Amino acid sequence: MDDIIPYHAFRNKKTLYHFAFPESIKEISEAAFLDSSLSGALVLPDNVRRIHNYAFQSTNITSVTFPSTLERIDEWVFSYCTSLSGTLLLPESLTYIGWASFIDCSFTGNLVLPENLEYIGEAGFGNCGNFSGDLKIPDKITRLNGTFGGSTFNGRLDLNNVVYIGSSTFENCRFKGDLVLPEELTSIDN
Repeated sequence: MDDIIPYHAFRNKKTLYHFAFPESIKEISEAAFLDSSLSGALVLPDNVRRIHNYAFQSTNITSVTFPSTLERIDEWVFSYCTSLSGTLLLPESLTYIGWASFIDCSFTGNLVLPENLEYIGEAGFGNCGNFSGDLKIPDKITRLNGTFGGSTFNGRLDLNNVVYIGSSTFENCRFKGDLVLPEELTSIDN
């Protein structure tokens, strides 16, 4: 299909440094750019709605511009992208961030989560670096499980409507600001 980057299309391609996405692309399939030499700023076209598992894992991208149509970032999509840094601005259309989607990235700026976000998988932002500024967990997120383990926050972290904090959610985190726990919070695991 012309609107999908195929499964494993550029996996392990060591001479791919830049990719110009066709505007018609709606999905990026599993492991499409996994462990390729893709580097620099990644600008996704306006029609992309879903990025499948491992799509950009272990690439050398430095930043990502997401389209306003993006609804899903599946598991391990940007994991081990150690050159990925700066502010992470996710679009309002995003409802799902899968397991370990951004684990071991090197962000140094703000993390802005969209209000429509309904799910963040375990270790979604694990070992992500040094977030600055305030972060508010969106209203629809009521459970966190291993989500931010190993990350640093320099600002206010507001858990908003969270009722359950699972194990390892903040394991080895460093806070240099305020942690705001909601009154509705009923359970905190180890």
